[in-house]
Amino acid sequence: MSGTPDFIIRNGLRFVKPYYHVYRTTVKGRWFGKTALQVFTEEFRNYDGEHYLKRIMEDDISVIRRKNKQNIEFKGSILLDTPLKSGDVIVHREHIHEKPILNREIGIIHEDKDLLVVDKPSGIPMHPVQGYLYNSLTEALKSKLNILRLHPCNRLDKVTSGLVILCKNFESSSFYQTMVQEREFRKEYIARVDGDFSHSPLVCRNDVLIIDTKKKAEGVKKRTAITRFKFLRYNSRLKQSIVLCIPETGRTHQIRIHLRDLGHPIINDWVYNPRYKRAFSRSAVESNLPKSLSEIQKEQDERRIAMYSGKTCSECGINLYRDPDPNSMVLFLHALKYTGHDRQGGIISYETGMPAWTNI
Repeated sequence: MSGTPDFIIRNGLRFVKPYYHVYRTTVKGRWFGKTALQVFTEEFRNYDGEHYLKRIMEDDISVIRRKNKQNIEFKGSILLDTPLKSGDVIVHREHIHEKPILNREIGIIHEDKDLLVVDKPSGIPMHPVQGYLYNSLTEALKSKLNILRLHPCNRLDKVTSGLVILCKNFESSSFYQTMVQEREFRKEYIARVDGDFSHSPLVCRNDVLIIDTKKKAEGVKKRTAITRFKFLRYNSRLKQSIVLCIPETGRTHQIRIHLRDLGHPIINDWVYNPRYKRAFSRSAVESNLPKSLSEIQKEQDERRIAMYSGKTCSECGINLYRDPDPNSMVLFLHALKYTGHDRQGGIISYETGMPAWTNI
């Protein structure tokens, strides 16, 4: 990305001053036969259909189609009746209102000519995704350290904090990503969970469901997963435990799901802890997945509507949101330590300090 945006710090959050950005997206297979308006309304739910219709009629959304060695542009009302085809490119100019992140320093654990190892704060996504461009880990680091390219070798959920290994060049990226994929790195996480974990099983082998919510029921796969645990301490007043988690497989949300299955969910995990309304219970998901996905989508929409401030942007007219609660952007799960070997065969080990929430 080019240029440096202006940032606003408010209520413990970092905001990016709104700016314009042009996206160019090659049409995906699941979009074939749909109109651009259908795709934006169904898959990019930050804004409603009226917003995208307005963007189309103001020529901020168009489709480029290659035909007979020439580019044909579809825009305006014609675009509303144009089914998307393979090879089409959607061009979208949008006034960007990025979502805020916690205003926390990204700790540098290690840096050399090949690697950058950092302590990622909670609440910041790994790389640019919908709603986050400059407020992403890779873009923040590239700007801060004046680095042209950074390739994450491991990935953490936005709400998860801890160790992230990033590579500065293709050679190191290929090597370390292969190590992570083939599970040659030993990963250790720390979690704060409900209940007394001292008598719980020290290994969980439950399968996990890998869910692609955009593909709904067709996007569900069951995968083998293994996580080992080590009990560290219990606070009887809070009725909470601190647990070391060592995943032997690398499934999405594996640790969070296994802790839920053992009856000790992470205390502030609003996805898997039963105390929260929208929590994924294993029985509910496996017995009626389409209903579970529908209910979760409905609740996400309700949460978004509840955050409306009642104000709109004077430049683009979109609804503006109230500042989120910083506590809602934190999960008590932290990537603590990674151990493996470098390209010369030597042992490498990187570790962060314990997060403050472990002090119970």
